[in-house]
Amino acid sequence: MGAERIQADKKEESREAAIVISHVNRVFPVAGGEFQALTDICAEVPSGVLTILKGRSGSGKTTLLKLINGDIHMNNLDSDEECGITMAGKQRIGFLHQISFPKGDTSVEEEIRKTFAPIFACEARMKEIEG
Repeated sequence: MGAERIQADKKEESREAAIVISHVNRVFPVAGGEFQALTDICAEVPSGVLTILKGRSGSGKTTLLKLINGDIHMNNLDSDEECGITMAGKQRIGFLHQISFPKGDTSVEEEIRKTFAPIFACEARMKEIEG
Protein backbone atom coordinates (compact mmCIF):
# COMPACT_ATOMS: atom_id res chain seq x y z
CA MET A 1 0.00 0.00 0.00
CA GLY A 2 1.49 3.31 -1.01
CA ALA A 3 0.51 6.71 0.30
CA GLU A 4 -3.26 6.63 0.02
CA ARG A 5 -6.17 8.51 1.50
CA ILE A 6 -9.22 6.42 2.34
CA GLN A 7 -12.37 8.53 2.22
CA ALA A 8 -15.95 7.79 3.08
CA ASP A 9 -18.88 8.56 0.84
CA LYS A 10 -19.33 12.36 0.40
CA LYS A 11 -22.54 12.45 2.49
CA GLU A 12 -20.64 10.95 5.46
CA GLU A 13 -17.88 13.64 5.53
CA SER A 14 -19.39 15.48 8.50
CA ARG A 15 -19.05 12.47 10.81
CA GLU A 16 -16.33 12.50 13.45
CA ALA A 17 -13.41 10.17 12.71
CA ALA A 18 -13.47 7.03 14.86
CA ILE A 19 -10.02 5.94 13.70
CA VAL A 20 -7.27 8.21 12.38
CA ILE A 21 -4.20 6.68 10.76
CA SER A 22 -1.28 9.08 10.26
CA HIS A 23 1.87 8.29 8.27
CA VAL A 24 2.03 4.62 9.24
CA ASN A 25 4.93 2.49 8.01
CA ARG A 26 5.61 -1.19 8.56
CA VAL A 27 8.69 -3.12 7.51
CA PHE A 28 9.24 -6.84 8.02
CA PRO A 29 12.66 -8.49 8.04
CA VAL A 30 13.10 -11.09 5.31
CA ALA A 31 16.05 -13.21 4.23
CA GLY A 32 18.59 -10.84 2.74
CA GLY A 33 16.88 -7.60 3.71
CA GLU A 34 13.51 -6.05 4.46
CA PHE A 35 10.01 -6.01 3.02
CA GLN A 36 8.16 -2.66 3.13
CA ALA A 37 4.56 -3.77 3.77
CA LEU A 38 3.10 -0.30 4.40
CA THR A 39 4.45 3.08 3.32
CA ASP A 40 3.14 6.38 4.67
CA ILE A 41 -0.48 5.26 5.11
CA CYS A 42 -2.93 7.99 6.08
CA ALA A 43 -6.67 7.42 6.53
CA GLU A 44 -9.71 8.43 8.54
CA VAL A 45 -12.51 6.01 9.31
CA PRO A 46 -15.75 7.86 10.17
CA SER A 47 -17.72 6.96 13.27
CA GLY A 48 -20.81 4.80 12.73
CA VAL A 49 -20.03 3.93 9.13
CA LEU A 50 -19.44 0.43 7.80
CA THR A 51 -15.99 0.64 6.25
CA ILE A 52 -14.45 -2.02 4.05
CA LEU A 53 -10.74 -2.32 3.38
CA LYS A 54 -10.10 -3.96 0.05
CA GLY A 55 -7.10 -4.49 -2.17
CA ARG A 56 -5.01 -6.99 -4.03
CA SER A 57 -3.44 -9.95 -2.27
CA GLY A 58 -0.27 -8.81 -0.54
CA SER A 59 -1.18 -5.11 -0.60
CA GLY A 60 -1.04 -4.71 3.21
CA LYS A 61 -4.70 -5.03 4.30
CA THR A 62 -4.03 -7.61 6.99
CA THR A 63 -0.95 -5.75 8.19
CA LEU A 64 -2.95 -2.52 8.57
CA LEU A 65 -5.75 -4.29 10.47
CA LYS A 66 -3.21 -5.96 12.77
CA LEU A 67 -1.70 -2.53 13.48
CA ILE A 68 -5.12 -1.05 14.26
CA ASN A 69 -5.90 -4.02 16.52
CA GLY A 70 -2.54 -3.70 18.33
CA ASP A 71 -1.32 -7.16 17.29
CA ILE A 72 1.83 -5.66 15.74
CA HIS A 73 3.50 -2.24 16.01
CA MET A 74 4.62 0.44 13.57
CA ASN A 75 8.30 0.71 12.68
CA ASN A 76 8.44 4.52 12.61
CA LEU A 77 7.37 5.25 16.19
CA ASP A 78 10.70 6.96 16.92
CA SER A 79 10.37 9.21 13.87
CA ASP A 80 10.23 13.02 14.15
CA GLU A 81 7.18 12.87 11.88
CA GLU A 82 3.76 12.94 13.54
CA CYS A 83 2.57 9.39 13.08
CA GLY A 84 0.34 6.85 14.72
CA ILE A 85 -3.11 5.37 15.01
CA THR A 86 -5.66 7.08 17.26
CA MET A 87 -9.13 5.84 18.10
CA ALA A 88 -12.08 7.73 19.56
CA GLY A 89 -13.50 5.49 22.29
CA LYS A 90 -13.81 1.74 22.05
CA GLN A 91 -14.20 0.58 18.46
CA ARG A 92 -15.82 -2.65 17.30
CA ILE A 93 -13.84 -4.16 14.47
CA GLY A 94 -14.84 -7.38 12.74
CA PHE A 95 -11.86 -9.11 11.22
CA LEU A 96 -11.91 -12.46 9.43
CA HIS A 97 -8.31 -13.64 9.02
CA GLN A 98 -7.20 -14.90 5.66
CA ILE A 99 -8.14 -18.51 5.28
CA SER A 100 -7.37 -21.19 2.78
CA PHE A 101 -9.47 -24.17 1.87
CA PRO A 102 -6.98 -26.95 1.10
CA LYS A 103 -9.62 -29.50 0.11
CA GLY A 104 -11.84 -26.99 -1.66
CA ASP A 105 -14.89 -28.39 0.11
CA THR A 106 -15.85 -25.17 1.97
CA SER A 107 -17.00 -21.94 0.38
CA VAL A 108 -16.13 -18.49 1.73
CA GLU A 109 -19.81 -17.94 2.57
CA GLU A 110 -19.92 -21.18 4.60
CA GLU A 111 -16.77 -20.18 6.49
CA ILE A 112 -18.18 -16.72 7.28
CA ARG A 113 -21.48 -18.22 8.47
CA LYS A 114 -19.59 -20.65 10.72
CA THR A 115 -17.26 -17.96 12.11
CA PHE A 116 -20.01 -15.44 12.83
CA ALA A 117 -22.72 -17.96 13.85
CA PRO A 118 -23.14 -16.44 17.34
CA ILE A 119 -23.73 -12.98 15.84
CA PHE A 120 -26.24 -14.32 13.31
CA ALA A 121 -28.05 -16.19 16.11
CA CYS A 122 -28.22 -13.00 18.19
CA GLU A 123 -29.55 -11.07 15.21
CA ALA A 124 -32.22 -13.72 14.57
CA ARG A 125 -33.24 -13.65 18.26
CA MET A 126 -33.53 -9.83 18.19
CA LYS A 127 -35.80 -10.01 15.14
CA GLU A 128 -37.88 -12.68 16.88
CA ILE A 129 -38.29 -10.48 19.98
CA GLU A 130 -39.16 -7.42 17.89
CA GLY A 131 -41.96 -9.46 16.39
